Amino acid sequence: MQLADLSSELILLVLRQLALSDIATLSLLNHEWNQFIELHESTIYRNCAILHGYVPVGLCLDDAKGITYGSDWLTDANSWKAFCTSRRCHSYALSDAT
Repeated sequence: MQLADLSSELILLVLRQLALSDIATLSLLNHEWNQFIELHESTIYRNCAILHGYVPVGLCLDDAKGITYGSDWLTDANSWKAFCTSRRCHSYALSDAT
């Protein structure tokens, strides 16, 4: 079975359950997965932000940047992928500091 044999909606439904690290690994799997993830990047990473509890359901990116932990470090996040990456790195920095 090829990735193209499945509907985008079904694939996105499955990917909604994956953690950020799993999405990163999947994008390295092969060219086809990488292309799919790039094509649907905003949806995939927005779902990751919700899954990881970074944002509640229904927020746009600008609102998400505004409510997140004194978000000066998020001002340059211009995509959901950048938001998730920055948020994840910041979480690791906070946990290392304690």
